[in-house]
Amino acid sequence: MPALGPAPMKTKVLEAMPLGEGQTRLVLEDTGGYLASHVQPGQYCMLGMAKGPASPFALMSTPNEASLSFLIRDQGEPGQSLAAAQPGDEVEVGSPQGPGFDLAACAGRDVVLVATGTGIAPIRAALTSMLQDRGTYGAISLYYGLRNRSHCAVEEELPAWIEAGISVRLHFSDSCEGYVQDRVTAELADPSTRAYVVAGHRGVADVLRAHANGQGPVVENL
Repeated sequence: MPALGPAPMKTKVLEAMPLGEGQTRLVLEDTGGYLASHVQPGQYCMLGMAKGPASPFALMSTPNEASLSFLIRDQGEPGQSLAAAQPGDEVEVGSPQGPGFDLAACAGRDVVLVATGTGIAPIRAALTSMLQDRGTYGAISLYYGLRNRSHCAVEEELPAWIEAGISVRLHFSDSCEGYVQDRVTAELADPSTRAYVVAGHRGVADVLRAHANGQGPVVENL
């Protein structure tokens, strides 16, 4: 079984909310004081059912939220078991790990957030954090690649983001030609004033890094 990281804790599910087809947002009680280690959007935790296998899941919540939340896809293990969890069920979670997104590298630039699949979870955390510090960044765009509209995990948050001035582009692989990264490079030709914040399929960051050609940072949650 993969390690849960330093000081794993048993905790309870507070909420389990379906978010798009085959996905669930799990909100966990912070019984171990792990919120103090959640300092940057884009961090992850090792997560699994009690006494079951564990895998890394990026935090969907921001560092200043009062609980830990994750976007779980109903595939494999522990994904299937976690997606079926109900409030009150016991899970095991490790402390937040990893450097997260280096949002300081985006200061003063227009920011292009690019997510594929469940990569929208850490991108949601990054976007929410940027909106809380809006004056630090220029124009913010979100490009979200997913199979179709039924798989959108942030449907309820989109209207507020659009009202806040975020340019939202949903790219459906079932009906659109090419990939979301191709759309970004086609629509945003000049990378010199932009920073890119990327989560999801590894190849997306590679394409955007080549597109930026050293003129703008490409930030990942490594």
